[in-house]
Amino acid sequence: MNVTEFLEARFDEDEQYVQELLEHEGREAAEGRITIRRWLPAVPGMKHADPWPFPQAPKRLLEEIRAKRAVIAALQDLPAFDPGNDSTDGPRLAEKVLCALAQPYAGHDDFDPDWTRTVLYG
Repeated sequence: MNVTEFLEARFDEDEQYVQELLEHEGREAAEGRITIRRWLPAVPGMKHADPWPFPQAPKRLLEEIRAKRAVIAALQDLPAFDPGNDSTDGPRLAEKVLCALAQPYAGHDDFDPDWTRTVLYG
């Protein structure tokens, strides 16, 4: 699995997770039961248990996923995009950006530690 495939799979998982939370909250509210927001731990510094520090957070998270996908698409549109090619700065920069986007998922079983080395040492 290359870094682009890894990122797309993680973005799919993230998107599904947020959608499921939103759907679950909607069902709970419609049934008059307590929402999942109250079940999750409080955000540090907040006075009540609410995982979203502002109401638009779930939608913003989905927009972030879309934006990251747009970055990947833009990088793939660069001339001679080839993450393994050291002959030009463009492809090497593209690889570093992709590897940087993968860093929040370092704890995932499919994460390749070489991606961290690429970010740190080029």
